[in-house]
Amino acid sequence: MGGGKPYPRGDLYVSFDQNGRWTPARHLEHHINTEAEEEYPFLTPDGKYLFFSSERSPFTAPVAHRLNYGDLQSGLHSTLNGHGNVFFIGVEALELPQ
Repeated sequence: MGGGKPYPRGDLYVSFDQNGRWTPARHLEHHINTEAEEEYPFLTPDGKYLFFSSERSPFTAPVAHRLNYGDLQSGLHSTLNGHGNVFFIGVEALELPQ
């Protein structure tokens, strides 16, 4: 354990079928994978957007700085509270092969 990760977290990777063979999996960058759990990726039917879920939050283990009760309440009631949100990105930003 270390680096704010109390247990291994899932990341997203991409692989391509090229002439019946799958390319080696490539770790997705572009602020998709974070220290949080990223999961449930899917492409829209038109292939223009990648949607995925992430448990991003302001909290790390150990915490980066001491939190007072107000900071804790604020973080827990924020959008990025670690309970999972859906994000999307245009696939052109992924620099996928044509």
